[in-house]
Amino acid sequence: MDYFDLTFEPSAAYRLAQILAKSHYNNVIVIEFHKFLKKESEYSEKLFEEFCEKSSNYYKTFIHSGVDREAANISLAVKIANEWFVVEDCGSNYYLGFGPSGILSLRKICFERGILMHFKQESFTGWIKNKFGKDFKSIDRNISRRNQFDKIINLFIDFGINVQIYRKTFSTIKEENLRDLLMPIINGITKNKAAAEALSGSGKTDISIRTKKGNNQYIFELKLWSGQNNLDNTIEQLTSYLNWHNEYAGILFFCRVKNLTSIINKARERLYDKYNPVYLEKERHNEIRFEMDYPNDIDKKLLIHINFINLF
Repeated sequence: MDYFDLTFEPSAAYRLAQILAKSHYNNVIVIEFHKFLKKESEYSEKLFEEFCEKSSNYYKTFIHSGVDREAANISLAVKIANEWFVVEDCGSNYYLGFGPSGILSLRKICFERGILMHFKQESFTGWIKNKFGKDFKSIDRNISRRNQFDKIINLFIDFGINVQIYRKTFSTIKEENLRDLLMPIINGITKNKAAAEALSGSGKTDISIRTKKGNNQYIFELKLWSGQNNLDNTIEQLTSYLNWHNEYAGILFFCRVKNLTSIINKARERLYDKYNPVYLEKERHNEIRFEMDYPNDIDKKLLIHINFINLF
């Protein structure tokens, strides 16, 4: 018996909730593993209480009592159609960001479908070893960083879609205000590791997301599009903020212009001509992702993801 590890799958808890919502499986098992915070850990009591309030109707679906009695990081193990899916540390119960909302969605579906849930305080990795007879598979660190970066990019994509729905509201908003709107959303999935106007390299980057050790793991610039020269200037600005350990960076262009597709195509051509990217791939119609030589170190590569958001 084996399992599918969805730890670095964007929206893992949401995906599992959607599967259960759209299908009728028998013998579904849903287990939440709660790892309580240390006594000295800081967190918002107010957000913890708000999470518990949002979940209050769903506690009756748990077989065991004591769910959410303490602030905790939550891992999942879900059995559907004789297949196990596991997610390590997919959210917490002491804030209301992307991960916790996914957990609430899963609880809601289980409540509506009459699926009993299990609550465990034992070690998630220990349970996997006992259940499957082997240690929890560690994911390559480089892969985990890439997947975390992709998770943040997916958040930007969702933000961009909603901005376009309400583009009349955003048509006159300033660059710094767009960043301020993004910050609480990013901190929701990174557990408050994002900072605005953070010192990095030779200046201050719009958004910096740090590791547990305090390093600038990912940096992002937000710009209002003003032409192809804007592309060159922003990339040069972005690379000036890099430290040697940085491997991923992103740019969000908010575009109040016609013919956005033509602009993106010309931007792609310009990247080929100016930066000689190692590879260049088209993710979605309004995105460009490419890998270029790291400044002053041709043997090191930097992945840059550019997202164009239409406000016209």
